[in-house]
Amino acid sequence: METGTSPAGGHRRNSGSVDTLRTIAVTGATGFIGRAVLPAIRRRFPQARIRVLLRPESPAAVRTELSQLGVEAVEGDLRAAESLEPLVRGADALLHLASPGPKSDGPTLHEVNVRGSRALAKAAAHADVHRLVYLSAASVYGAPHRGNDWGEDAPTIPYHDYGRTKLGAESAVTASFLELPDAEPDASMILAPQPGGGAEGRTLLVLRSTVVYGPGSPYLRALLERLRQQPKLRTPPGDEWLNPIYLGDLVEILGRALEEPRPGALVVNVGGPERVLLEELRDRVAKAAGIPRVRTVMPAWLASLRARWTTRSELPAARAVLLAKARGETFNGCVAIDRLNARWAPKLTALDAGLAASLR
Repeated sequence: METGTSPAGGHRRNSGSVDTLRTIAVTGATGFIGRAVLPAIRRRFPQARIRVLLRPESPAAVRTELSQLGVEAVEGDLRAAESLEPLVRGADALLHLASPGPKSDGPTLHEVNVRGSRALAKAAAHADVHRLVYLSAASVYGAPHRGNDWGEDAPTIPYHDYGRTKLGAESAVTASFLELPDAEPDASMILAPQPGGGAEGRTLLVLRSTVVYGPGSPYLRALLERLRQQPKLRTPPGDEWLNPIYLGDLVEILGRALEEPRPGALVVNVGGPERVLLEELRDRVAKAAGIPRVRTVMPAWLASLRARWTTRSELPAARAVLLAKARGETFNGCVAIDRLNARWAPKLTALDAGLAASLR
């Protein structure tokens, strides 16, 4: 076991190898992803103490479910910095999943994603947590574009509040956890392994995930509702590429990230193994769910006329993409997963198999 002096002063705990992860703290444990992660962490680290942040108003059924998993609940809220210290006290690793949904209002997203993540990372640094895994989103790269799949070194140009605050959270977590200078770090500072930043021996992993689908997926639920309401649909001639990831695969990757032994900071894209056009994805979801779908492609002149009217309330970047798709252009919203495969070589689930498992 390595010993030394922590940045906050005092005795440093073990270096955090897989067999010495004694306490794992988790935020967002009751969300779509978190509810799948907790049982997996329990199986992966059977001897570890798992502690989750739970909002005071959480229902009794949630508390019972956590208790049955052998998980300790600590009442708190990312918007209340003073409530975060009990969560991270004595923890070896922190898995930060919590975030409002993409359609939440801007002030809420900033309060939780940026200010809350900064407070959490500061508390973790003060408690000498030596490993932090933050689940970010591919939306930090911006709107679908005309180029290649986004690599981790691609420009980050988010166009809506969710993407902007996820990128802001990445910067806040990096500066606070690695105890870098007060100035907000540029995203490029965490694109390659660092020698521990300002906190020697700490590990920070930022995972930028594409759309996640699986049992209970909000994305699939909304899509299924739309498919049932609109079994006959006319679509524009353009489209966009995606590489969504199955929930079980993301859970496995998060587990491997918690096992990461190398100190430093790194961004890793997380996406599925299959590139699929959005309209084809909708067709395949409909087929897997047994929903008849009849789709015809509009001529470009009609799609353009319709898009000019229906996209007036969209944000400028999104509207530009929708108008171009109406003219017949196809865009790219995929992330490159070369670094993911080189780092952990996960076995990723094929799309049709994942959809079948999700819609049973």
